[in-house]
Amino acid sequence: MGAPSLDMRLHGKRYHVDEKNFDASLKRLQSAIKPGTPVLIRNLEYNHAVSFSNNVQDIVFLSGGSIKDAVLKVKQGKRAYGRAHVSPEDPASYNLVATPHPLWGDSARIHLFHSSQEKQYNEGTFSPAGGYAYYTQRGSGTQLVVVGDEVQRMMPDVLHAVRFVSDAVYFKLPSDYLPSSNDITAFKEDKGQQRMLDAQIHQLACAKAARQLVGKAASELLQDYPDGVYAQRLDSSPDNIPRLRAEGFPVDSQDFALIELGHPRRILAFVKADHVTFRGEMYVLPTRPECRKVIEHAFSSKMVETIYPHGIRQS
Repeated sequence: MGAPSLDMRLHGKRYHVDEKNFDASLKRLQSAIKPGTPVLIRNLEYNHAVSFSNNVQDIVFLSGGSIKDAVLKVKQGKRAYGRAHVSPEDPASYNLVATPHPLWGDSARIHLFHSSQEKQYNEGTFSPAGGYAYYTQRGSGTQLVVVGDEVQRMMPDVLHAVRFVSDAVYFKLPSDYLPSSNDITAFKEDKGQQRMLDAQIHQLACAKAARQLVGKAASELLQDYPDGVYAQRLDSSPDNIPRLRAEGFPVDSQDFALIELGHPRRILAFVKADHVTFRGEMYVLPTRPECRKVIEHAFSSKMVETIYPHGIRQS
């Protein structure tokens, strides 16, 4: 039931892809992508058997400019290959992944979507009514591929975040220093509000850790280092995001800037804290070449152990 197929939108043009034109469609896709082209792959998996379950996920990334065996190459940033896993129902809630190698498994692979229906039979051994027949439906594969500026219009913040994590230094704060979800329970009857509060507390903990580590590293490496570093959330001014993006920094309103005391315009780095899983994961993006050594030194194992000695795994 259901012939394998998917929909493809390339720079505003729509195509229906099936088994007959799949190879030709991949060639058309190859001609439509260049390094840095935004790509969205929507994968759907469902199982309508005992329970009705759908799993829809968008994979968003920047193309590396080529395709092989239906797998799109992902563009490498300065430090990693970045992507985002996005729920189409809530694009503001997304998981960021940055890996130092291009092995993506099925994440960037295009599968023709296929569904099937199977007849099942329950013998009803212990039922007075006897047995009965029923049908199950299953489906999986790629439902949609979008390439070009349409992805930018659909998910501008997600693409900025992908660019951010591809160029940033990754750090995970040891769990001993993470705030507990029970530290502040101001909204016991409203789980949505409580989760927002937990996210803010977690982001502040990450920003504080980054400030301490970067401040210590800067004091050791920068000759003109002033008196310290402070962290400021970028939504403190409505002009911050447009101005910084115009300067080439892929930031959003939830990020923090690490700023030198006495130099309010001298930003050492930006910090993006995970706002979904609350596991202490963060990405730190240097603002200029001389800051890169500071950031790399700040998050080296040796430096981390001096400030956060508990819970550090020994290599």
